[in-house]
Order: sequence, then structure tokens, then C-alpha cells
Amino acid sequence: MAQHRQHSRVVDVIDHLGYDFRHFVPKEFVRHVAAQRDKPIRIFTYELEENLFGFWVPTEATDYILINKFGHPIHKIHNILHEMAHIVLNHPRLDAANVLAPELLKRLGIKEVKGRARYAGHRIDTPEEREAEEFVFYIQEQVFKHRRSQELTEMGSSIELLRPLLNTSAY
Repeated sequence: MAQHRQHSRVVDVIDHLGYDFRHFVPKEFVRHVAAQRDKPIRIFTYELEENLFGFWVPTEATDYILINKFGHPIHKIHNILHEMAHIVLNHPRLDAANVLAPELLKRLGIKEVKGRARYAGHRIDTPEEREAEEFVFYIQEQVFKHRRSQELTEMGSSIELLRPLLNTSAY
């Protein structure tokens, strides 16, 4: 007997994206969302403070997602999807002036630092964080349903038999 998920705002927003999860690839999903919004989404891995998993900072011209380069590959994909949720769900931006290094902000041309940061140990105690996690869960559910789970791992292997199960080119 199949379980049926209660339809929520998150599910409606994802369904409205019109993305075909039978062909899920993280980079293509990001491109699809950016094209629908007519605004580029640039993702960088960067040496962030240890407990900062990811950060979304929008500018007028571009949405930036910064992911901690020291995270586990599976966790990086999770964090990218989490930050994508904040973008797609149009969550309010919070003041984050002290979150990112000034030299990084200067390099990206970011003057006003308002966005969403995802820290280790943060409880998911706000509606926005709960929605972002629901977004990731629903996408993961769709990806597994369509047997595309290897796209969520971003891992490679020296073991030949494992290579078909792992993907090294996600980001």
C-alpha cells in the first residue's frame, strides 16, 4: 500500500517548476530553476567556517549559493537543495553581514549581505527552515522514485564495481 503525502505549499511549488525528475541531475535542476526565474544561480564551494554548511545570498542580478568545501559530498548536495528551497520558496532574507569573509563578498561584488545561512547544530525551528527541509525531502523522494539516487551522492570510487553507482561531476 503506497503512502500518500499531504499536498503542501512546498509540493505545489516544486510541481509548478515542471521539472522531470526522471532525468534528475543537480546542475540541470539548478539551470532549470534559474531559467524559470530568469535569474542566474551561481554555486561555489568555498572554505567557510567549520560550522557553516551553506549560505544563499541574492543580489539584484544573481543568486549565489556558497557551500562549505569541507562538507561530505552527499551533504553538499543536500545543502545546495536546501538553499535552492529558500530561493524557490522566496523566503525572507536575514541580515548576514558578519557571516561571510569581506574578501569573498568583495570578489562576488556583494554589497548588501542579506540571505539565509545554514549552520551545523541549528534546530529547524522556523517555518522557513522546516519548508526548506521539506523541499529537500520531496526532491529526494522524487529522485529515488525515478532511480536517480546516484545523482545525490557526488562521490567517486577507485572500486570499479562502485563507479556506476557514484557520480563525481555534480559540482
